[in-house]
Amino acid sequence: MVFFEAVNRSAKEQEEETLKDNVVGDEIIACHELYTKALLAPEPAETLSALVSLAARFEETSDENRLRDACEGKGKEQDCTNARKLLSCIYRNIATIAEGLHVKGDQMAAEAYPDTLPFFLKSLSFDGNDWELWVQLSQASRRHGFLKVSRWSLEKCLRANKGSFNSPLQWRALTQLLEVLYEIGDLSSCKHWVEVALKAYPHFARGLWIQEQVNMSQRNALENGIENAGSKRKLEPAILPSSKESSG
Repeated sequence: MVFFEAVNRSAKEQEEETLKDNVVGDEIIACHELYTKALLAPEPAETLSALVSLAARFEETSDENRLRDACEGKGKEQDCTNARKLLSCIYRNIATIAEGLHVKGDQMAAEAYPDTLPFFLKSLSFDGNDWELWVQLSQASRRHGFLKVSRWSLEKCLRANKGSFNSPLQWRALTQLLEVLYEIGDLSSCKHWVEVALKAYPHFARGLWIQEQVNMSQRNALENGIENAGSKRKLEPAILPSSKESSG
């Protein structure tokens, strides 16, 4: 008799767990519908506001937040996968839309979402192989003045793809890294990556110009008797040619 009651109790628990799983799946579906609706909003600011509200539903810290639990791996594997994918997309769109408004000089966006970096990093925490997002993170970091973060994200992107510049994304990452290193004043690293760029495209005009500036700065350092000329040294401000110059 005791055994029979235990079996019945287990069956009841399984039924409750199944109902809970169905509720989680339904919540994710409902959130996905809200996500799709947000992307169809006529104005980017409206999309942004709706996505931020949606992200807050996942982030709520109450004990009964099944969406948060699913993102933390608590629940059915399929529900957890779907919840993570959806939240990653929400963060990604918040980051890219807000950053786009910043670049356009939207004052309201600048006041409402002054720091887009956390949204980039949250999305990348779910999908670290989104290399387009790593490059966008670099651009946002540079705009905020975080040059070390900008450099880190670009170098991570390039090294993960083993220095292949067959894709426009990898070439964009390389050319942006040259600008960041030049701005930082890291001559030795800048020289290394310029050589990498020119090996791939010998007539890359921007690379040739930066190479000339680096070589000139290092020669001047040697002539002035400065030790460790190849180490980090802030370059004098200069009028830079357009970064849109083609590889020739």
